[in-house]
Amino acid sequence: MLTLWATISAVDSDWLIWVCDEAADGTRDILTKGWLRGSHRALDLERSLPYRLWHPHTRKAGGEVEAGRPTEYLIEVLPTSNLFRTGHRLRLEVASCDPIPLLGRWANRGRLLASTNTVHEGRDHPSRLLVPVVPR
Repeated sequence: MLTLWATISAVDSDWLIWVCDEAADGTRDILTKGWLRGSHRALDLERSLPYRLWHPHTRKAGGEVEAGRPTEYLIEVLPTSNLFRTGHRLRLEVASCDPIPLLGRWANRGRLLASTNTVHEGRDHPSRLLVPVVPR
């Protein structure tokens, strides 16, 4: 799960997440991904688990994002497993459109909104990726 604090300049934006295995030479393999439209960020807390989020994705639950205001997005990242080789590291990529349409034509479907998106981090806006580690 990714907790992403971000500010957008529009009333909505898409978030696409890739978790990758990056080699020492900078090449990477995508291990898993996640995605969320900002206006669909509402959670059903009764159906959500600490590692599995439940977004209702309904008009009633949704709502526009307040432009210019730091907003928390809880984005489910699909489960996976990987054994990192020596010299490899975890790489997180965050985008608001899919440069390679892995999700078909989902990205930015509907109203096309140009937006400048800023990801925040730190004590006031603790963006973080939850990565369970299983010992060998």
